[in-house]
Order: sequence, then structure tokens, then C-alpha cells
Amino acid sequence: MNVALLLTGHMRCWEQVFPNTKHHIIDKYNPDIFIDTWDSEAYWDPHSSKGITEGGPKLDITAVEKAYKPVCMNVERFEEFEENFLTRAKQFETFYHVPKNQVSMWFKVGRGMLSVEEHMMLSGKTYDLVIRMLYIGIQKSYGTRNFRYDSGRKFLHYEFIL
Repeated sequence: MNVALLLTGHMRCWEQVFPNTKHHIIDKYNPDIFIDTWDSEAYWDPHSSKGITEGGPKLDITAVEKAYKPVCMNVERFEEFEENFLTRAKQFETFYHVPKNQVSMWFKVGRGMLSVEEHMMLSGKTYDLVIRMLYIGIQKSYGTRNFRYDSGRKFLHYEFIL
């Protein structure tokens, strides 16, 4: 079975989550890995007007590439897109979470899927299963795993909360 693993959004606590991802997904499915992320880990902060912590740690791009060995990795500066996200988020002002963060999340999901599609077009490879994963790092001493698989769509959504 040909599997693609798509990691999108801020890679919060990625080093802590990686062993679980490796054990449950990479070692089991041997996927082609695609990453579309931002250049900082930027932890979510619901009490900040910005929606994320300011001055958060920069993403160690070399370490991410070494750990995941992605087929494609796109890293961008959140700040370059932030004003546009704010403008687009105005229509979602009653949303519970920070609307700008939701717009940026779906932007990265779309960009990531385009990377998968581009690779398929250029290589001729197809995938039986695409796993889209979002890193969510929470400072607690427990972990949960949630899997949803729709065989008709051949799509697995995996979330790990650390």
C-alpha cells in the first residue's frame, strides 16, 4: 500500500511527538512524508491578541528534515501572511478560537495537499492512503490518540495530544 503522511501547520513540540509518530505511522506504513509548516513552533495562546506566543522557539529545520526525511518540505514565515489572514478572518469573528489561526491552518492544509498532488503529477506515483496530521503540543503528562479512517475516501485523520 502506498501511503503519504502530510504534516501541516506549526510543528509544536514535534520532538516530543515524533517517537509516537514514528512508532504508529512511519515504521508501520513507511509513508512518503510531506511537510508544510511555519518557521517557528509558535505555541497557541488563547489569551494573546496575536493568538500564538510571541518570540516562540524557531523551528530547527535541519533536525526536522533529519528526523522525517520528507519528500517535500515547505517552510514559510507566518508574519509574511499574517495581515492577509487577519483580513480573511474578519468574517469569522464569532468563532470560539482565534479566527486568524483557523484561516492559517486551512491555508497550510491546502498548501500541503498541493505538494502531495504535485509530487503525484511529476512522479506518476499514486497513494492508497493519505494521512494528514496536525501537531498539537500541550504540557500535560498524558497522551491520547484519535484515529478516523474513511475507506471510501482513503483518508486518515490522526491527532496526537501530548
